[in-house]
Amino acid sequence: MTRLVRLLFSILLFTLPGIAPAATGGTAIPEPLAPWRDWVLRDQPEHGCPELARQPGLRHCLWPGVLDIALTPGGAEFRQHWDSLADGQWLMLPGDAGHWPRAVTIDGAPAPVIEHEGRPALVVGAGAHEVAGQFVWEQPPQSLAVDPGTALVTLRRDGALQRAELDAGHRLWLRAGRPADSAAADSLRIEVFRRLDDAVPLRLHTELRLTVTGSAREILVGRLLPAESETIALESPLPARIEADGRLRVQMRPGEWRLLLDSRYTAAPERFAAEPLDPQWPAQEIWTFRADPNLRGVRLGGAPAVDPARLDLPPDFGGLPTHLVTADTPLTLTEDYRGDANPAAPRLHLERELWLDFDGGGATVRDRIGGSLSQGWRLQAAPTLALGRVAVDGVPQVVTRVPGLPGQG
Repeated sequence: MTRLVRLLFSILLFTLPGIAPAATGGTAIPEPLAPWRDWVLRDQPEHGCPELARQPGLRHCLWPGVLDIALTPGGAEFRQHWDSLADGQWLMLPGDAGHWPRAVTIDGAPAPVIEHEGRPALVVGAGAHEVAGQFVWEQPPQSLAVDPGTALVTLRRDGALQRAELDAGHRLWLRAGRPADSAAADSLRIEVFRRLDDAVPLRLHTELRLTVTGSAREILVGRLLPAESETIALESPLPARIEADGRLRVQMRPGEWRLLLDSRYTAAPERFAAEPLDPQWPAQEIWTFRADPNLRGVRLGGAPAVDPARLDLPPDFGGLPTHLVTADTPLTLTEDYRGDANPAAPRLHLERELWLDFDGGGATVRDRIGGSLSQGWRLQAAPTLALGRVAVDGVPQVVTRVPGLPGQG
């Protein structure tokens, strides 16, 4: 019975639309299993959240909106919109142990504030939420802790907008600063560097450089994640996520930022092109290629080669063939051969012990074979030998026959 329940759980888990890989668009639940959907998902509250590399344990279920803070003579009031894709999520509030938020409400109703990882927090369910609260102090602090996942902050002092300054420790400085309207005009420059590693499957490492001026804001640009690929890891100093169409949604503030994306291809493409889906995405991308001669030999074509010495490449991208890739000039791979084109000859040594039968009509043999093989990954015994037991590095192996070949191996 237990095995039957596990089998039913596995079938439902991988046929539910929220769990199926985004690349396949999900799979419909068979009609006989549909009544079991809620039962299967009872202990999987985060099944609908974005995941990395099809690993259910790597999901991000909360997305913050703009944090609005209004300074008053005796404290401050704050308000923020949040989107939660699952129940039971820890929502971090501004403040810390020294400056605890008061009169906190969620969707207009009073909510208990709980300490979580040393910070004030709420537990929220799935859906859109409006969180509000206030701080009371006699002397305003120099700074106020802000959730690391929040990048968009508006700060008001006596009703007037003031430029919000967040430091690397995710603290909002409350000292009097220049008005928001005196800030530089909004601008964004994006540079894309990619390194394609020849492996099984193909691996793609992307470094995205953002130069941001002006106000803090949220943008949607791309395409960052190419078609027929999936995310393994995304490292970002800013709140960021990858949408289903491969575009990047990021909450950015002024400064220079580097985002690192590690992905792998789910197919074996031979053509790689830039896919600018938005005007802010650069028309040109810098691609490098790391070959693996032990895997196969390939020729690069299509995109023009450039001198890597003239580019500010990431450190681990240097010394490799470098190409300028656009939508019209893709990088192409042409396979010449698989494996090692000139493998070395096998180097084996044999130690054999023989025990003759009493009647002299046969013998029992024990062979010890050592060395290295660079081709022909099978050892075939002579037809006159009947193999009894075979072990490789002490691990027993299955004795098989190959059609068309005499003997066993």
